[in-house]
Amino acid sequence: MSKPEAYNRGARAVGDHLTRCGIDATAEPGKYAGIYRIRRPVRDRPTVSVIVPTRGSRGRIWGAERIFVHDAVASLLRVTGQHELAGAELVGGIDLEIVAVIDEGTDAVVERGLRSIAGDALTVVTYGRPFNFAEKINLGVAASSGDYVLLLNDDTELLDPGSLQEMVGLAQDRSVGMVGAKLLFEDGRLQHGGHVYHRGFISHALLGWPGDHPGPYRALAVERECSGVTAAAALVRRDVFDEVGGMNEAFAVNYNDVDFSLRVRASGRRIIWTPHASWYHFEQQSGEHPILDEEILTVQQLWGRDIDVDPFYNSNLAPGRTDWLELPLRSGAPPYEVLPDGRVSWG
Repeated sequence: MSKPEAYNRGARAVGDHLTRCGIDATAEPGKYAGIYRIRRPVRDRPTVSVIVPTRGSRGRIWGAERIFVHDAVASLLRVTGQHELAGAELVGGIDLEIVAVIDEGTDAVVERGLRSIAGDALTVVTYGRPFNFAEKINLGVAASSGDYVLLLNDDTELLDPGSLQEMVGLAQDRSVGMVGAKLLFEDGRLQHGGHVYHRGFISHALLGWPGDHPGPYRALAVERECSGVTAAAALVRRDVFDEVGGMNEAFAVNYNDVDFSLRVRASGRRIIWTPHASWYHFEQQSGEHPILDEEILTVQQLWGRDIDVDPFYNSNLAPGRTDWLELPLRSGAPPYEVLPDGRVSWG
């Protein structure tokens, strides 16, 4: 039997398993041998409310000046090179509602541009208090009406046009509470592959790896469960958001997504990261806030053991790292992989 035929038979076997389990999905050979791509149809034409807090930050990306939030929203509404306005249906049967939470005093060109891009699909919430990301998200969700909520940073740009269909397809499963996306830096390196909470350290899995790398044991090539995901691009069902109480406004700047993720998991639901939903995240350009010691202390006091032992991470790997690297095995076994830059991965 040829390898392509073996992979096709494998996909049929996975498809048969999905059918036996009553899962409405199809399977096909993936990008790598032994990996299968599961596609879940979006049901009942839901509305996704996109919550975008913004102060109209600007920056230069790929040689061009931009107002970040304009490109973040335009990339969501772009279909085959055109913009569809007023909540138009996207491929896959999803309607969009855009809720921009705009800081008071922001240049008027920001709102004008958003109205030109999103039309009647846009709702604007004016925010007049000191910066609190969690509060801005909560206000945006309160002003929205969708079945699902997409938490989205304004310094992002949609990369995979099927991202929302992928995320909604996963979130339709009632056992799933939150779905995170693959995020890349401007230069194509990985920014987010899911959260890791290990021995008190909070990090993005495999931060800085090549964006097209499949990861150790294909960890970046498959949907997988993790302890948390970043709110820079994450989808939550509205009922889940409401049940867990929204974002904790005690975390005004950092770790609000960590706290939210842990509360979603504490509700008994799973968090899924998928490589089949992807955005660029230009956080180095837009001026992300440094993490303060008091923020670290607060999250440790609230979630001590939950950020000490991560059930989805190998406890033998070195704490404080983001790359799963440079911890030799006690057995003396050879490394899993040597990366092009010379770093050694022990898998």
